[in-house]
Amino acid sequence: MGFKKVKRARIYEEVLAQLKDYLLKGDISPGSKLPSERELALMFGVNRVSVREALTILEANGMITRKVGEGTFHTGHTGASAYTASSIIDLIKKSKNIIIEPLQVRLALEPKIARLAATHINKNQLESLNNILKQQKELLAKKGDIINLDKQFHMEVALATGNSIFAGLVEALHNSFMESRRESPPSPERGKSGYMLHKKLYTALKNHDMDEAEEVMQDHIIQVEQAAIKHLKSINQAPGVLPARAITKNQGKP
Repeated sequence: MGFKKVKRARIYEEVLAQLKDYLLKGDISPGSKLPSERELALMFGVNRVSVREALTILEANGMITRKVGEGTFHTGHTGASAYTASSIIDLIKKSKNIIIEPLQVRLALEPKIARLAATHINKNQLESLNNILKQQKELLAKKGDIINLDKQFHMEVALATGNSIFAGLVEALHNSFMESRRESPPSPERGKSGYMLHKKLYTALKNHDMDEAEEVMQDHIIQVEQAAIKHLKSINQAPGVLPARAITKNQGKP
C-alpha cells in the first residue's frame, strides 16, 4: 500500500480521502481485513485519533465494519448511496451564527439520538465508547484538549442508532463547532466536565436506559452551549440568536 504522508491541517480528512480511494479502487476485496489503527497511523505518519476519526466516517457510510477484538473489514459498499453532510455544512456556513445555531440543532437532535442508541447499542459499540473514554481520561491527565475525541464519542453514539443519516448530521454539526472551538484556548475544566458527562452517558447506554441517556445528552449540550455563550461574551460578540438553553428541558420526551 502506497499511502502518502499527511501534511494538511485537518488531518483526518486527508486520511479519509486516501482510505476511500484505497477501498474504491479495488485494492482490497470485500470481506478483507484492513491494517490495524496502529499500522495505518504509521503508514500515514499521523496519530491514531485521526485514523480512528476517518474510520468512524467510513463506517457511517457503510464502507467498512469494525469488530472489537477482530479488526476492521471492507464491506464492499461504495458509500455512494449513503447520506453525505456536505449540504448541511454549506447551510451552517451561511448561518448568521455559526456557533449558537448549530448548538440549537444539536440540542433538538442529539438527545433523541442518544435515546435511540440506548435501544440499539451492541457490545462492540459499547467497547468502542469505553476505549474513547479511556483515551479522554489519559489526555486530560496530560492537560490536553479532547476536542477530537469528543467528536468521536458523539459519532459513535450516532452510529449506535443504526441510522447513517444521524451520523452524517452529527459529523457536520461537530465539524462546524470544532472550527469555532479551535479559535478559543483549551479549557481543562470544560474538558473534564464533558468527560464526566460522557461517562454518565456511557453508563446509561450500557444499561439501555433510554430516559437517562436522553437526559444526560441534553444536559451535556446545554453545558456546551453555556460555555459557548460565555466565550462569545468574553470576546464582546453577541450570541445573535436565542440561546439553546431556552428550549424547555425535557420538551417532547415521551
